[in-house]
Amino acid sequence: MTGHPYILTVGAVAGDEECYDVFCDLFDPIIEDRHGGYKPGDQHKTDLKSEHLKGGDDLDPNYVLSSRVRTGRSIRGFCLPPHCSRGERRAIEKLSIEGNPCK
Repeated sequence: MTGHPYILTVGAVAGDEECYDVFCDLFDPIIEDRHGGYKPGDQHKTDLKSEHLKGGDDLDPNYVLSSRVRTGRSIRGFCLPPHCSRGERRAIEKLSIEGNPCK
């Protein structure tokens, strides 16, 4: 897919988890194109074991002063951000705080 070089979004927004099933004819090809061939039956590989991390041990502290990790959220039972109400956002915030071991 091609488009304007400064607009990096795909232009399709899902309001909740069910949208991916109901509108699979729209979303599946977009996801496959955007994520390098990721097919509807593919499974995301998740490895949360810190001992399996690769790299980073050779970083020069004179150049790397800090780093950060960005996370996203999709919590089953809640609308996705484009359709999320203020009350749902507060409930998600509460869940996030309760689930954070670093309070």
